[in-house]
Amino acid sequence: MPVSDRRPGSLSSRPGSLGRCESQSLPLRALPVIAILCAVSVLPGCSGGGGSKTGGSTAPSITSLSPTSGAIGATVTITGSNFGSSQGSSTVTFNGVSAAAASAWSASSITVTVPTGATSGNVVVTVGGQASNGVAFTIVAPAAPSITSLSPTSGAIGATVTITGSNFGSSQGSSTVTFNGVSAAAASAWSASSITVTVPTGATSGNVVVTVGGQASNGVAFTVSAANACTTGGSESLLNGSYAFLLKGFDNSGNPAVVIGVLTFNGQGTITAGAIDMNLDAGVQSNLSVTSGNYGVGADQRGCLVVTTSFGTQNYRFSLGGISGGVASLGHMIDFDAAGPFTAGILRQQSGGPFSNASANGNFAFGGSSPQNSAVCASPCQAGIAGVIDLNGDGGVTGGSEDFNQNGTVDGNAANTTWPASPIPIDSGGTYSVTSNGRATLAFSAGGGSLSSNTVLYFVSPSETFFMGSDPQTTGALLAGSALLQSGAPFAANPLAGSYVSYDSGDGITGVGRTDLYLLGPFTSGTAAFNGGVQYRNTGGTFSSGGFNGSSYATSPSGRTILSDGAGHLPLLYLVSTSQAFFLQSNESVDTGFFQLQSGSPFSNSSASGAYAFGEIDPDILSAGVDSGMAIFTPATTSISVTLDENGSGGAPTLGTQQSFTYSIDSTGQGLIPSGCSLTATPITCTDVFFVISPTQVVVMAPQASAPQIQTVDQ
Repeated sequence: MPVSDRRPGSLSSRPGSLGRCESQSLPLRALPVIAILCAVSVLPGCSGGGGSKTGGSTAPSITSLSPTSGAIGATVTITGSNFGSSQGSSTVTFNGVSAAAASAWSASSITVTVPTGATSGNVVVTVGGQASNGVAFTIVAPAAPSITSLSPTSGAIGATVTITGSNFGSSQGSSTVTFNGVSAAAASAWSASSITVTVPTGATSGNVVVTVGGQASNGVAFTVSAANACTTGGSESLLNGSYAFLLKGFDNSGNPAVVIGVLTFNGQGTITAGAIDMNLDAGVQSNLSVTSGNYGVGADQRGCLVVTTSFGTQNYRFSLGGISGGVASLGHMIDFDAAGPFTAGILRQQSGGPFSNASANGNFAFGGSSPQNSAVCASPCQAGIAGVIDLNGDGGVTGGSEDFNQNGTVDGNAANTTWPASPIPIDSGGTYSVTSNGRATLAFSAGGGSLSSNTVLYFVSPSETFFMGSDPQTTGALLAGSALLQSGAPFAANPLAGSYVSYDSGDGITGVGRTDLYLLGPFTSGTAAFNGGVQYRNTGGTFSSGGFNGSSYATSPSGRTILSDGAGHLPLLYLVSTSQAFFLQSNESVDTGFFQLQSGSPFSNSSASGAYAFGEIDPDILSAGVDSGMAIFTPATTSISVTLDENGSGGAPTLGTQQSFTYSIDSTGQGLIPSGCSLTATPITCTDVFFVISPTQVVVMAPQASAPQIQTVDQ
């Protein structure tokens, strides 16, 4: 009905109207407003047309928050009702700032994180457009990150640094590390208490700062050292020609690293050619060509070299000895990169090249060792080998024998408590191939095919070669060492004559490291028994000593020799000749080393005189680090002046450390440092003990060092 048909001044109820208004007398001009207010049932006397006040649903309701305060990113559980079975388009806000999608949502519980930008105020849940009651939540500032230490506190660009502290967060996310304001690349490891990063390019000395959630830590000083620059030193002519080398040690994770190769030096500071093989945890790198390289040698016979291959650029330091005609024939060499690998070994001048299969002709005694990869056996795990292999000069293996010790298991038989009467035979039918630069590959089997090996060799001469296992270290035993052409075979039953110096190292069974230094004999040719001699041992910093009485030995025609002193674990020798042999123990420490005839007796302080190059051999524990350097012996003052270069995990490479000592040498060739110290006092008072092998070679052991190592010293 038109409005004009209604009675003026009144509103009547009609079927189909939005609501019913009774006893109302209002002016006609109020009609539209009243109709709306009645429609939403907010006026007294209006009743809905059968619907509820919420349009058919119940508003969400929060009863509690847990916790009621927290930092940005904190997890909060909201308890209540009418949230719905899943989130869908529903939201949670913290003082008006929307939280990200909930990690859990049910009708009575919601789990969310406090969003970035939130401030203290009410938490509100909105479902289907209906907002809940608000419940107060207080934003608190997170604990600022805090640095307690850096390791190391100095290093070159690219060095690895471990930051220890608290409140770093469980992962990096958007957090940063800066070195004097220069941001480091993404960390290789990040936890709430430890971060591992590398020193970024462009960093300078200053504070390291960790920033988490916009909050900066305290700053801790870090010194950026000069890069491992290698410049000429004026004595580059000391290295002239081609040199084979073998380096053994560890990577940063404690897995073994072996590097072997040949480098050609032009006598003027340039490496003109070379080839390198590596056996690393990451895999085997084979026959890498040297694309560029340079070196420098100082007047003190210490030097540096930089080598680039397709694998990257490596830095090394060395010290030189065996100088004849103004050219060095040997050197002690270490890797000098802050990030490792931490390897040490020998550099020897080649002779007798160009090489071919005919260069390898005869029976070669060999010995080698290495720590083993953690994928093969749990650390500490060590393997050693010694034997003799017959090469026919035409690329074929015609026989031989070997013994090995893997973590105390002798010749692969756990029932063996010492060396069996017979070694493992090397099968005929193996092959080898030698290239002109001295690099060779060798494949052979042993024990009737039960054992197989792939090996790369680098020949020093037709009578000497270095070797490295070329199978992946993550799938089998890794061994590396040297082989020397035998002379004097077949050997008599008791061919040794004179006094011998022997030295070995191993992992110490528990991984603390162990070294032994022996003076054995005198031996008499044709006699099995020998008396006299001494053994010095350092096991993880604990010194012990012993003697040899009632001992004997027996040698097979192949040179395999077993020493017996009544003890359970017997040492084994494979003779190169009657003047030298490879040494292998049957114990769980897997001690391996070398055995050499003494010459030049009777000895005195003058038996070591002048400049000697030295370095660690066969590193067996990561914590020992690696070193090389020069030592000047002055008999008139019984003094030694040392210049040392060092590298090791957890510290920056160190150049040119100066040290001074006094020494004494008795008639047997035993040397003590300092002069007048005692190995029989409790505690002992010597920092080092050594034996003179000859006036041009000494072998040294630190009897109390917590990380034992053997150093050879060569004039």
